[in-house]
Amino acid sequence: MENYDRNLGFLIQDVARLMKCAFDRRIKDAGLTPAQWFALASLRRCDGLTQQQLADQMDMARAPLSKMLSRLEKGNWVQRLPDATDKRANRIYLTDKIQHILPTLQNEAEDLFAYIWGDLAEEKREGIIDFLADAKKRLLSEVEQG
Repeated sequence: MENYDRNLGFLIQDVARLMKCAFDRRIKDAGLTPAQWFALASLRRCDGLTQQQLADQMDMARAPLSKMLSRLEKGNWVQRLPDATDKRANRIYLTDKIQHILPTLQNEAEDLFAYIWGDLAEEKREGIIDFLADAKKRLLSEVEQG
C-alpha cells in the first residue's frame, strides 16, 4: 500500500493548499476573498491578460470569473478594456489601488516562506526550486502538446 504522505503528487498538492490557507489567514483583513487575491496575483505576474487567459491560469470557468472581475472592477482593483485586435475579448489590468497594499502582501509572503523553509540550507532550497521549475517546464510542454 502506497504511503500518500510520501507521494510527490499528494505532497505538492497538500503543500500548495496549505500555503494558500496560511497566506489567506495572514491577509484576511485586507477585505478581498482568496479567489480575488489569486486573480490579482495572476495579473501582477502578467497584467493585461484576456479574461480567457486569466480563467485558464486560475483553472476557473469564465462565468464565475466574470462575476468576480465585476466585483473587483467595482472596488477599483481592476479595469477591463477591449482588446485592440479582437473586439470580442477584454483585457484585464490592475489599477493603481493595488500599489498601496503590495508591500503588506510582499512582507506576509516573505514571512510565510521564511517559516516554511525553516533552517533548510540555501543550497537545498535552490535544489527544490530548480526541481520544481524543471518539472513545471516539462509538464507545460506535455500539456501544450495535448
